Amino acid sequence: MKTDKSFISLRARILLAVGSCLITLMIAELSLRLWMPTLGSDLFSPTSASKNPAESPFLYNDRIGYELKPFAIVESRDRDGSPAMERLNRDGFRGPEYVIPKPANTFRILAVGDSVVQGLNVAFEQTWEQVLERELNRRVGQSSSISRYEVINAGIGGYVSWQALVRLQDRGLKYNPDLVVVLVGWNDLIYSALPEWTPGIDLSKIERAHWKPREAQRREGLWRRIRLSVYRVSYIARLVRQARNRAWNARRVQALIRERQKPSGLAFNERALAIYVQTLEQIYRVTKSHGARMGLIVWPTILSPELLDDPDIHRRLVPIYTNFPLSTRELWEWYLRYIEAQRQFARAHPDIVLIDVAAAFADKGKEERLRMFPDLAHLTVEGNRALAEVIRDVLIDRGVIQ
Repeated sequence: MKTDKSFISLRARILLAVGSCLITLMIAELSLRLWMPTLGSDLFSPTSASKNPAESPFLYNDRIGYELKPFAIVESRDRDGSPAMERLNRDGFRGPEYVIPKPANTFRILAVGDSVVQGLNVAFEQTWEQVLERELNRRVGQSSSISRYEVINAGIGGYVSWQALVRLQDRGLKYNPDLVVVLVGWNDLIYSALPEWTPGIDLSKIERAHWKPREAQRREGLWRRIRLSVYRVSYIARLVRQARNRAWNARRVQALIRERQKPSGLAFNERALAIYVQTLEQIYRVTKSHGARMGLIVWPTILSPELLDDPDIHRRLVPIYTNFPLSTRELWEWYLRYIEAQRQFARAHPDIVLIDVAAAFADKGKEERLRMFPDLAHLTVEGNRALAEVIRDVLIDRGVIQ
């Protein structure tokens, strides 16, 4: 009888423990659903691979690789930095429709280049083009017949120099710009470090090079469906996933940062740089043949000689480390080669307006750079404002703006 009572008591304790665990899990599940309703919502949003191609904002063709559709809707930012959707104009530019032909007494600046020109990481009115436009329009009526300044943003993220040239020819010159400001080259540099680099490379070709075989997609798809089934019914599973991913990502990032402090052993791609300079020459000739002047921005960066070993800077470079093989010092050394080529190119053409932002930012310390750059080359709101001020001052000093 005593044994039976002991057995019953043990069973009761087990049932009580199991019941307590279940109640705790139920309370935890309900609490997560109440206080963290968006937990794991990224799991159920459509991926770029699963979206209908008709919904993509991009058009693909052999002439330019890719460009934005007329009136495409793209993700940008509100003034407070939160995600926002933005409709582009008929040429896939950020901003309003611009009158063709150019109105009398209007001075037009056309900015062509990559994502630093496009600036989707800030609100449209916070881009350097819009800051510059406002700054210049404050000068209207001071000493010239110009009644309005317009700065048109024709940039597209991921573009290399040859694409900026084609975009200028196909979409930009019809606006009759007085000045074409070119800020492009970072992608020429980093793509040139890839094993699949060839002349004429662009981002769409790089993406195709990394597509997974169908069999691998099928295996990944089956495992993903199993996991999604669990995540759909359990917020606790979603929380475990989030904690696991954060821990894994932290370890991965630290390992990647350590790896990118070692030389890759890659030889500098001289041919890519030569092609870049040749393309600048083509942009210069096309611009000049249409009666406009060329402005060339020597691109700034978060890097400086004093910060190459700084861990905070390294963390800002993780997106570059993830996708490209160059070490921090190699990035800096290759960058110096490119910006010196820009300066030499401008010296060979004295009518080019050289806007040496790299030199203007040279004395910026670590804290300023961290405030101005979210990564290697893109600009924050403060960075866009600083860039616009440098351009304004150069245009005034060179007599481009009266």
